[in-house]
Amino acid sequence: MRTAGMILVVAMAAAIAGQAPAAPPAPDVATQAPTAAPPQPSTTVAPVTITPLVKESDLARARNFIDSYAAPTARLDRYARWNDPPCALVVGLAPAQAAAIKARVEEVARSAGLKVGGAGCRTNVEIEFTAQPQALVDQIVAKTPQVLGFQPSLDPKALKTVTRPIQAWYMTASRGGANALAPWNAQDVIPRLDLGAPNPGTTTSANHLSPNAAQWAATNHIEEANGARQLTPPPILSTPETLDGPYGGSAAGCDPRALAGQGLVLRGLDSEPPACQSVFRNVLVVVDIGRVQDHSVQSLTDYVAMLALSQPRSLDGCMALASIIDLLAPAPCPGRDAPDGLTPADTAYLGALYASDPQANITMQQSAMSERMARAMAKAAEAKAP
Repeated sequence: MRTAGMILVVAMAAAIAGQAPAAPPAPDVATQAPTAAPPQPSTTVAPVTITPLVKESDLARARNFIDSYAAPTARLDRYARWNDPPCALVVGLAPAQAAAIKARVEEVARSAGLKVGGAGCRTNVEIEFTAQPQALVDQIVAKTPQVLGFQPSLDPKALKTVTRPIQAWYMTASRGGANALAPWNAQDVIPRLDLGAPNPGTTTSANHLSPNAAQWAATNHIEEANGARQLTPPPILSTPETLDGPYGGSAAGCDPRALAGQGLVLRGLDSEPPACQSVFRNVLVVVDIGRVQDHSVQSLTDYVAMLALSQPRSLDGCMALASIIDLLAPAPCPGRDAPDGLTPADTAYLGALYASDPQANITMQQSAMSERMARAMAKAAEAKAP
């Protein structure tokens, strides 16, 4: 019995050992989904749209207007502006009309960022309404020839000739800044003004000189060198501000190389001093009453204001953009109506002129003014849009 039981236990153990668990079925490679690869960081850069502060087209339009309108000074080749507050005097009209025109000129000046002269200020903007403009200008020039300003491209007679219904003359000065350089030595300027072949019995031939130069030549020594008569200018002095002219003193820090345009050869001035600017000393505006009867007082007043605050290159044509200066152009400006007041381009230009760095050179002035003017015109267009 015991032996048989043991045999049964051994048999059962052997049977249990033979029943090993079945192996899992082999995977079906054809139907199993591939394992996804881990995500990799993206190297693609999303496109960025850059919006310029000023559109190139607006910038070009502004620059074209500046080039067509603004006249740089003959002495420093920079755009002149008021440094002192403008103080206007209107002559030749009834008191109420004169006061209204003065008030409008001051309003435009303030909108451009200027302070204006208060009560009792010294007049530096004369606005003359007259039926005899040439006689008036001749009378003024006889007493104060400097009022015509420094325009070396014109002879004295042409400079004082009245040709436009409204005409302006600008007395400009060169002004030094806080970072002015040392005073210029008089020997830095060498005279090269050819006065023409000497004529027996004469002392000078100043047909091509400005009024100041002609007056100086008539009363000072003339030297002869290499068969050409030349002027020896007086010493160039260093002062904070000097009236522009061929032989005026040099404001501290201002480069007198602009005299080279008058035939003056300069030595030792290889870099341009930054601390100088062109400023208005006086502006004379003459209105020929007989030639402006067909225009409104408002449009004429704004025309006068534009001339009182900025110096135009010419009044004989249309500006690149609509401008109050178009009002008295010899022929209608194609593609636009005659203005009845300051245009967006006018106000933008005045604002840009007086917001720019007055000591910047002409290239920097043009660039900064173009950008400011383009922004102002774009803003005005957006405000006007429905």
